[in-house]
Amino acid sequence: MAKTERQFNIAEVIEQKIAKKDVAFFDNLEDWQIRQIPPFMLMKWMGAARNKNQIKLTNDIANTLVFSLYNHPKLLYKVLMACNTGGRPGWVKRPPKAKESEKLKVIKEYHDCTLTEAQKYLPLFEDNDIIEMAEAIGIDKETLTKLKKELNGK
Repeated sequence: MAKTERQFNIAEVIEQKIAKKDVAFFDNLEDWQIRQIPPFMLMKWMGAARNKNQIKLTNDIANTLVFSLYNHPKLLYKVLMACNTGGRPGWVKRPPKAKESEKLKVIKEYHDCTLTEAQKYLPLFEDNDIIEMAEAIGIDKETLTKLKKELNGK
């Protein structure tokens, strides 16, 4: 196999090697193979686990040692093995991005806030309040018509 060819999938390394504490796997790799498994990426995956203990161990132990052990990758991988609780890695999913409706645009502009903040404010306002805000910020008639249709559910 050519030395430039990738042969490792980071998820498989975590699930099949680190989670199972397979120390021999890293001891038997050549330097060019070890460089294909970046410890920063492994730490990112392990820190995004569903298991809170694994996140805490990764943050408290591995993250504090990463720079001092960077020139000793095999030792760093063993530290990561010690931090792994055996659970599957998994990214914490970001909530879906909300569609920016006309009423949210009005609240956002009127209160000079983010979309997320506007979503939190939305239940506090009645339809008439939102129309008054729209008129106060001076939106055009076409946008005001769209807003009214949206508020009426059409």
